[in-house]
Amino acid sequence: MSRARASKVLVFSCSLAATVYSFWRERNPRVFQGKSTEQSQLLLRISNEVWDFLSSRRKMKPSLEENRNFFVVNGFCQKILGQA
Repeated sequence: MSRARASKVLVFSCSLAATVYSFWRERNPRVFQGKSTEQSQLLLRISNEVWDFLSSRRKMKPSLEENRNFFVVNGFCQKILGQA
């Protein structure tokens, strides 16, 4: 497997895992406490978890603002929602 393909597989796998985990974390307060999180906050949480995992594999960690910019520029949130 090429390095570029391996990177895409890693990002996809991590994104899927973070999405499922975040939905599960959102479900519990919604069902048991009647609380819900806004869609934008949920997507930001997912993107932060993915970015944290991916940046932990690098020596330098980007700032939170760089994190937001990366996922907005690359259409990460729209891809999760199936809007792209």
